Amino acid sequence: MFSAFPEALPGVGLLLLRGAVAALWLTLDAQLLEDWNHLAAFARFSALFTAGSVILLLAGYLTPFASAGVGIGCLAATLKFLWPPLTESCLLDSNVVFAFVEVVTVSVICLGPGAFSVDARLFGRREIVIDGRSGSSSIS
Repeated sequence: MFSAFPEALPGVGLLLLRGAVAALWLTLDAQLLEDWNHLAAFARFSALFTAGSVILLLAGYLTPFASAGVGIGCLAATLKFLWPPLTESCLLDSNVVFAFVEVVTVSVICLGPGAFSVDARLFGRREIVIDGRSGSSSIS
């Protein structure tokens, strides 16, 4: 599924990128969900969908799909399309922040989740052992 799972400092860097997106987006979702009773049905769905995507992204599980989910929610928020404005003025409710999150989610899609993720555990590097006889190889 992924070409590489960087370890050491690059893996920590990818973990920090995923954590930064999660912290920003969960803060926005929490502010939006404070007005649960006043939200339209699609706004509720959108907020829960992006919160679920962010949690998957933070864990590093199905990272490209989770990043795409966050990116779609962020694009909707940037365009103010099907995303209600926050009730209080907030520094995080700006197009600059949404653009930043878009760039980071695209970079996570391109780079993969890193070694410190569920994806690395499930789909990580495999060693192929060929014993010299034709037709016999094993993957471990």
